[in-house]
Amino acid sequence: MIGAGFQKPCGGDGPPRERGTSMTNSLRPVEALTDFGKLERNPIPPPPKVAWLSLDQLVIDETYQRAISRRGRLMIKRLVEGWNWNCFKALSVAPVTGADGQRLYEVIDGQHSAIAAATHGGIESLPCLVLDAVTKADRAEAFVGINQQRIQLTSYALFRANAAAGEREAAAVERALALGGCTLVESFAAATSWPVGTVACIALLLRLVRRRGATVLGRLLAICVAAGITEVPAAVLAALSDFQDLPKPPTDEDLALALRRVPAPALLDRANLMRREGLAPSLPAAVFNVILTQLPERA
Repeated sequence: MIGAGFQKPCGGDGPPRERGTSMTNSLRPVEALTDFGKLERNPIPPPPKVAWLSLDQLVIDETYQRAISRRGRLMIKRLVEGWNWNCFKALSVAPVTGADGQRLYEVIDGQHSAIAAATHGGIESLPCLVLDAVTKADRAEAFVGINQQRIQLTSYALFRANAAAGEREAAAVERALALGGCTLVESFAAATSWPVGTVACIALLLRLVRRRGATVLGRLLAICVAAGITEVPAAVLAALSDFQDLPKPPTDEDLALALRRVPAPALLDRANLMRREGLAPSLPAAVFNVILTQLPERA
């Protein structure tokens, strides 16, 4: 049986991390990167101060801050309903002078969190990094810098975090991977070859586990393993799922046999040609049709 769970791709930060690895073994120290060559190092300015500031001391400059969008309102609602200090990031603020001379702090980063705290009604103060940003230009530059230097979490990174936290859907995907004998990686681009049953389509896995459950998803993954597919295409997995909606679905053995008859690259080539010719509305639908033609006839 292929090692189940998920692992970090080759060339990442450390050896592959498979399902079941202890938390102690997954810890790595913070170490400097040494492969940049010569670095131009910016002189270190004075560090920010850390302070708990009351909500009535906080203000937002609308000349460069974003208005609260519909998504922002939904985020604020979620923060209010599930307020958790363990998931809270300190605000970045800078001291300003109010209209009547009072000392205020302009929120440079974290306005959604600040508004959520005010909306909650049970929070009086928030932890803040007080930046040395004297002018409006300094504060706007800080806003741009903070937001430009963020790296968006990938679906894979979010999945790993949710799995470590024991989130229900992530745990169900892990069960399905174990049942199917498959390994989850972030991207197929990280290595030139993978073992049988390697999967990278985490978004699809989450959709399928919501729709089919862990047991059925595990069966679909096991079909791909039985067919000897190394890098499991998302379109193939989606097509196998669609076969489950037929009044009398093919057996798992017949589906594996059909996939063995046409290697995955050739299967995708045929499906893409079918789609270009307008014979299928989507790639999974085209893959479904190609697999259908390869199913063994049963008396």
